[in-house]
Amino acid sequence: MIHPQKNTMRISTQDFQNSFFYVGAGKDFEPLLRFSHFTKNFLFTNLFLSLDEVRTYAEQFFEENSEFIEVIESEAHQGFDEKKIFELHPFYKSHLRNYEFIQEHFDAYTNAFRPAVNLDRWVLRFKLRRKGVNRPITLYYFTAEGLASYVALSHNGKYVPRVFCTIETKFLERNNGIAHRFFEQLGSNPMVWVKGSEEALYFKNIKYGRPQYRSVLQPIEPYSEVGMDFIFHWNCEGSFIPNCQDYSSKTTRHCKAFISAETKNHLIGMSLPPTGTKGKIERGSLLNVVQKHHKNNDLTVVVLTRPLHKLTQELPENIVCLYWEDIMRYVSAKSLLARFSDIGDGMEYKKFSMTKSLPSLDTYIESQVKARPTRVIFVPLGLEDEGVILADWLKTKTSGTEFIAVINRPLDCWDLLLEKP
Repeated sequence: MIHPQKNTMRISTQDFQNSFFYVGAGKDFEPLLRFSHFTKNFLFTNLFLSLDEVRTYAEQFFEENSEFIEVIESEAHQGFDEKKIFELHPFYKSHLRNYEFIQEHFDAYTNAFRPAVNLDRWVLRFKLRRKGVNRPITLYYFTAEGLASYVALSHNGKYVPRVFCTIETKFLERNNGIAHRFFEQLGSNPMVWVKGSEEALYFKNIKYGRPQYRSVLQPIEPYSEVGMDFIFHWNCEGSFIPNCQDYSSKTTRHCKAFISAETKNHLIGMSLPPTGTKGKIERGSLLNVVQKHHKNNDLTVVVLTRPLHKLTQELPENIVCLYWEDIMRYVSAKSLLARFSDIGDGMEYKKFSMTKSLPSLDTYIESQVKARPTRVIFVPLGLEDEGVILADWLKTKTSGTEFIAVINRPLDCWDLLLEKP
């Protein structure tokens, strides 16, 4: 449903404060499947792409992920105008000119976007429902330079979004770069900064006469802690490994969400909700949780993904180890996953929800483990915004085998965390 005339859109400062703000989003719509527990507002900025291109990319993504997301309504407007869409500070124009944070990069930065000045500007809004968790979310995608829009919506740093994302910019990822100076200049920081890179995407540093590379996925102040990893890698626009740039294809991004030490300490000081008498969520490493609960005479089953298989070398010998890859192939033999001989690689081509994986865990254990286990200790398999599904499933565990879900990062199951009395 497209409405080219009457504009009813409005992004308030409150919307911005509770948003996932994505600079240069390109063709990446993965956050809609991973952060619905953080916010219902997704603000994506981009230059150069046309309205028809973005709408085509979005609709393709929704079709490919129809198991997880439903389009309720869409609305598009040509002639995007910040004064009509944003709730602006009375002196916002002076704010937009206040670019001290990129003075040494100013010419290169502004020249990079100068060709977009005469392109059509537009805004696209999707009202969506995140299936499984049944959450309404809204995506605003508009043509604008991302940092300028941030300054305008933040009222020069007074307000901050909950999540700041730079996966597709290719340069804001760099440590001690423009984004760090940007936050220093504004005097405020979002709670979470999401970064991403390709497996071999490192930034060149000439040293000792030969190129060396440094990963962008390293903590740096004030974002000194990894708050969240992602079990399923993101599919993003283009390949940008040095000397081999290809804008036409989709490639895998390895992503992490970074937070400050202060935020980490606050989160680990919060409690998790009670679940069933035989079901619980525990923080910590898998090895520590196993050591805490396993007794020599118990039949303990540990469930994890194959990339974590090295951990099994440190487990007691009488532990039974199962892999999610085998479980999901067993219960989904006719799916896309079954077409891959190497099941570890196959996981990259298909996402699974906790709604599908958790019942599959029950089914597989009943069929493959002859004696009833004393307990099952597992790293949950599903998308990152599905903590409520995990908690509800554990509430059903009131007798028999004990099920313990292990979460390792401070932001895991963020929507379930409770302030301690």
